[in-house]
Amino acid sequence: MMDSQSSQSSQSNQASQVTQTNQPGTTKWLSLNEYSNKYHISISTLRRRIKMGHIIFRLNGGKYFLKDLKLKEIPASKSHKITAQDKIESKSQHSRQTDSLILTAKNWEAFIASQRELYRQLELKDQKISNLQNQLRDLQNLLTLLEKENKELKSLSIHEQHLEDWLDGTKVL
Repeated sequence: MMDSQSSQSSQSNQASQVTQTNQPGTTKWLSLNEYSNKYHISISTLRRRIKMGHIIFRLNGGKYFLKDLKLKEIPASKSHKITAQDKIESKSQHSRQTDSLILTAKNWEAFIASQRELYRQLELKDQKISNLQNQLRDLQNLLTLLEKENKELKSLSIHEQHLEDWLDGTKVL
C-alpha cells in the first residue's frame, strides 16, 4: 500500500515537472549533447533536423540549444517552419556574434602588433647568434694559429738546445 502511494506521488511529481517545463516561457534549453543523451537521438540526426528547420533551436556562442521537448512533442506549427520569434532571436544572436567579431578585430590588431614585436626580438636574437658564431669561428682560427706557432717554437727550442749542447761540446750534431 505504501509503495503504491509513493509510486503515485512520484508519478504525479514527474507529471508536474513535465507540465512545468512545457509551459510557454519556462521550457528548458539543452545543448545537443544533453539532448542526445536524454532522448537517445544521435547528434548528427539533430543537426540534420536543425538544418531542415524541423527543430526549434537557439544558437548561442556557436553552439546549438534545443527545447527540452521530445521531438514528437514539438508543436506541428513550429516543427516545420521557423516562427517570427525564432527569427528575431536568431537576428539578436547574429547581432551579438557580429559585436564579438568587432571586438575580435580590435584584439586582432593588438595581437598582430605583439607578433611583430616578437618577430623583431627574434631577429635581434638571430643576429646576436650569428655574431657569436662569427666570433667563435675567429677564436677557433686564432687557437689553431697559436697552436701551430707554439709547435714551431717548441721545435726551435729543441734545435736551440741541441745547438747549445754542441757548443758546450757535450753533443755532436
